[in-house]
Amino acid sequence: MVIDFTQPSQLRQFEIIIEEKSLFVNQHYLAELSPYFLALCFTPEFQETREGKVEITDISFDDMLELLQHICPDDDFIMRSNISVDNFAALTHLSQRLLLTNLRREVERYASTEASIETWLSADSVSVSQLLEIIIEAISAHFSNEALNILCKQLAKKDESEVNELLTKIPQEFRTIIEPKFQHFQQSIIFLIEKD
Repeated sequence: MVIDFTQPSQLRQFEIIIEEKSLFVNQHYLAELSPYFLALCFTPEFQETREGKVEITDISFDDMLELLQHICPDDDFIMRSNISVDNFAALTHLSQRLLLTNLRREVERYASTEASIETWLSADSVSVSQLLEIIIEAISAHFSNEALNILCKQLAKKDESEVNELLTKIPQEFRTIIEPKFQHFQQSIIFLIEKD
C-alpha cells in the first residue's frame, strides 16, 4: 500500500513544504540515508530542526513525492524501488541535490547495465529531449564514463537532425561531452548497417 506522505503520522512528523504543499517524512529514517537530512533535522542551531519543518524552493513537489515513494518502504514495509524512464532524471538529480549516496549508486548501476537501459530506452515513446535530460543529469551526477557511453549509444539510435537541433539548445558544458559520444556511436551504427 502506498504511503500518503501528505499527512503526518506517528513516524512521519517532519514537514517538507514544496510549492505551498506539505509532505511529512520520518526525519530519523532520512537522516540515516543522507547527511543533508541529518544536518537539516538534527542540528539544534538550525531553525528547521527547531521548527520541525523546511521549505524547499528548488525541487518540484511531484519529484519529491516520487523520491519518497522510491526510497521509503510502504505501509506493508516493502521497498518498491522502480526506476523508469519517467523518474530516472528526477531520481538522479535529487540523489545529488539531497546527498542520497545509495540512490545515486543505484541509478548509476542501472544506467551502467546496458540490458536494463535498452529495455526502457529502446521504446519509441522515449523522446530525444527526455533522453537528453537523463544524460545531462547523469553528467551532473558524475556517472562513470561507461554509464554515459551506454546512454549516448541509445541517443545515437534517435533521429540525427532532432538530436543535433536539441544539442544546440543545451549548455556548452554538456554539449562538449555528449556531442563526441553521440557522433562516435552514430558512426558505429552506420558502419554496422553498411557491413550487413
